[in-house]
Amino acid sequence: MPKKVSTTMKAVELPKTLSATENEELRNILLSANAEKITTFFNGMPEKKRRELAPICIEWIKKLWDTNFFYKTAPRCFGFPDGTTCDDAYGYTEIALFATADFTEIQRLFRISHQRFHCKHELVENVLRARNPVWIGDFILLALTIDQDYWFLYRRFVTEKIIKPIINDEMARTMFMVMDLRGHDIYRWKALPISQQIKNDTDLLKNEIPQLFKVNEFPSGFSYTNIDREHRWKEALIALVADGTLLKNELIELCLSALERPHTEYQGKWFVQILERLPFDGNDLKTFAKQFLLLISHRNPSPSVFGFSILERLFKENKISDTEVLEILPPVVRDPSQKRVKKAIAILDKIAGRNKTLHPEIMKLVLECLPHENSEIQLAALKLLKKYDTLNNPNIAESVRQIAESLAPSIKKLLPDIIIQAQTSITVQNLKEPEPTTESIKPPKTVLEKIVPIKSFDELLDLATRLLEKPEDADEIERLLGGLARLGANHPSSFEAKTSALLLRSFKLLGTRSEKIDGKTIYDLHVPDPFQGCDIQTDFRYLFAAWITGKVPIVEANHLEIADHVWKKVYTETAGIPATKLFSARMKAVAEIIVAGKSVQLLSTPTHYDGWIDPNVFAERLIESETQNIETDNYDRVLALLRLYTEGRENALKLIDGKTKKRNDYINAVRYALGADGIKIGKTDYYWIAAARCRNPFADDPAVESVFTGYGPDSGAAAAQYKIKKEADRIYRRNKIAVECLPPTKNQLDLTLFPTIGLHTAETFVHGEEPGQYPWTLTIWLQNPAPAVAVALDTHSTNLDNANTEAGFRHALAAIARPYVSFHPIYVSAIFTALAMKCPQVYTTATDTAIITIQDGRLTSAMAVQPVQDLLRLEILTINRWLKPLKTITEQSQLHTLFVHELLENIVENLPPKNVTGFLGLLYEIGISLEKPITSKTCRKYLETLSGSGNAGKLAKKLLET
Repeated sequence: MPKKVSTTMKAVELPKTLSATENEELRNILLSANAEKITTFFNGMPEKKRRELAPICIEWIKKLWDTNFFYKTAPRCFGFPDGTTCDDAYGYTEIALFATADFTEIQRLFRISHQRFHCKHELVENVLRARNPVWIGDFILLALTIDQDYWFLYRRFVTEKIIKPIINDEMARTMFMVMDLRGHDIYRWKALPISQQIKNDTDLLKNEIPQLFKVNEFPSGFSYTNIDREHRWKEALIALVADGTLLKNELIELCLSALERPHTEYQGKWFVQILERLPFDGNDLKTFAKQFLLLISHRNPSPSVFGFSILERLFKENKISDTEVLEILPPVVRDPSQKRVKKAIAILDKIAGRNKTLHPEIMKLVLECLPHENSEIQLAALKLLKKYDTLNNPNIAESVRQIAESLAPSIKKLLPDIIIQAQTSITVQNLKEPEPTTESIKPPKTVLEKIVPIKSFDELLDLATRLLEKPEDADEIERLLGGLARLGANHPSSFEAKTSALLLRSFKLLGTRSEKIDGKTIYDLHVPDPFQGCDIQTDFRYLFAAWITGKVPIVEANHLEIADHVWKKVYTETAGIPATKLFSARMKAVAEIIVAGKSVQLLSTPTHYDGWIDPNVFAERLIESETQNIETDNYDRVLALLRLYTEGRENALKLIDGKTKKRNDYINAVRYALGADGIKIGKTDYYWIAAARCRNPFADDPAVESVFTGYGPDSGAAAAQYKIKKEADRIYRRNKIAVECLPPTKNQLDLTLFPTIGLHTAETFVHGEEPGQYPWTLTIWLQNPAPAVAVALDTHSTNLDNANTEAGFRHALAAIARPYVSFHPIYVSAIFTALAMKCPQVYTTATDTAIITIQDGRLTSAMAVQPVQDLLRLEILTINRWLKPLKTITEQSQLHTLFVHELLENIVENLPPKNVTGFLGLLYEIGISLEKPITSKTCRKYLETLSGSGNAGKLAKKLLET
């Protein structure tokens, strides 16, 4: 938030070269709020005089920006007439700026400040034409990066040969957006359709229009399909073809060449839509037949569908030979798409029916269709093999026998005995899922690996340099913090020389170099304030600056100072979230230790990977800090309790009892956390709540709760319940899965000191640009990651179709897979929500997590049924989203197959009668492979309702009869 200004603005000083008369005249002109007067004032003015006036115009612009927070009062502070808005004041002053400043000054102002232009386009054009500077082309390019509507001014100047045309991807995308009639700016040619705009500017058709089809890469979220939803561009191009302005063959070639580039399905659809709208005659088909047919095997569906439509037309009109068709189909029959392979099989059937001489080649292609993952494709291929009696051929029979094991169980039953005689049936009637365990966490010793502490300055510097760019590994982050607290104050003789590069890089990442004031370099900062819990990466840079300069960064009078380096703060953010506030507090504490010249062993530094602390090592650290009066901060003390490993606590308690005579509140809390009985609960609430969660992470602690009542979930009382519900998301305008945790958090509580409570806040996993935040957050409370998983589920379930979901959900799912994590129902909700997502990383991690937890017996179908039913009741995701991952899970083992069968059989009561064919098909195939009938009365009752001749009805009948 910009610094507040006085309600009476001091007069801006004009250059000393101006006389008093000129001073008053310029001021009156700038404050006239009359664009015509301001423009006229500068018309005909010599360039030397313009440059003398430039500093005052720049100063006015800066001061107006500084008062932007006072939107209504700022113009009045300067003396503009009442009713003048900030936007108007900006626009009037920009006229004077463009009439006096050079390009370097203009570029510097707008790029550093991230401001937009407020001056109307026609006024900018008039000023530039009157002044005619040599940098007019550079200015237009700058203007285009700020406001795309300047493309029209760019084209006017190009047409008049004032500037040279620029042909590149960015300019083509800009043209595509601004020429759309949806524009509302009065400066656009909105009275004319796009086709007429193109005719009025003939160079567009020669250079810019072809560039539309040559764009190599689309920015995230951009596509012609999305922009051209009302088909104005497509209609314009078709119209230009119709009247002969654009050759049809030229447009076809442009579309086909565009489809050769690696566009996504949505981005590439626009080129196919143009082809679909073009009228093709016999000559067109003859000319482009080969290129059209190559689209059949295109990686995206829409070009493939178009290619098949051309093939069917050629096939129907006998304009393509059977041999040519067979040469096209091999890539298609290997395609995972069900629709493409079905069409290919249908075409193969037609050719086989009329041309027996091609049967060997045809059946080779049919055999390639047979191992398709879809059982319907397998069935269609097998029927075609039987139809033409080719299974009696020894070579074909042997080929089928080799792939028989990969076929669906229902297809295996249809194979002749000679092929399946070697296949043995699988029965799992005696196989049962293990009972879920409720034991407390006991990490296997094979999982724990010791962390080797940093021992030298060079090792410390090397790790700091690596983590400066990407602080992603939580264990390495903790290793570095522990090393800095112990060794950061010890500077070798070559310290300054060795750390200069790290300091320079830290400063570069923090700020953009701006100017020198009073001999000091001033940087403009666009990052949060130091150690406020907003940005882990930025906090690392502040920490390293403190380590090297010997001064903890502080913000005073809107300036940030670190030793002799000064930054002007142009952006401030102090709002943080509990998890990152805790991280920032530890960062700041370490910075203060270094600057004070101390060497401190942090209590919370992990001794083993994943964030665990050996209780015996912790006991030794605590004894040393107490006997030597080494104070550590409260954040460090709380975090240490929550990271204590479960084994070895009894021995650690004996060590503390034997070597500590003074029993302060923290030591008593530690003893309580380690299992000591008969201890009176003390007064420091955050110590004792952390101790309670360490002592037993899943159960209520009546002793602590009686003293510190009503603090919220996972305080003295454990979290009562997680409840998933449907919630409208205003940003994406769709429903999302929300997670509510009861009881509510106590008001006016510093959640940074209560991490177990703070983890329940719905913003813990919000910051998607923070690579190290998620894994580090999951090390706060290792015994119970449920709060972090619940928040990740709440945060990342907004858009299931988002292929670029933030990393937090993946880390939360990976935490569930750790073998020492006791299973919680909220984990089922998280796993199955992630299984329904389109993000490959999230989907894959969820699948792996499900496989691991089923294998080790922590996740069972009995545990999963209720959470999955609750998800289905929300009507946000459908069962069909789970078909692919569930099939992947069944491929792991008989136990995994049994899990999926039991789950599907028991969730049918929440399934709608539509779109269940895939679900029933999977249940049918699994049942056959397990030789297990449907035993659930609820499931059988549901299947009886699915009557009819459709696929769902047929499958229901088969399931009931099996």
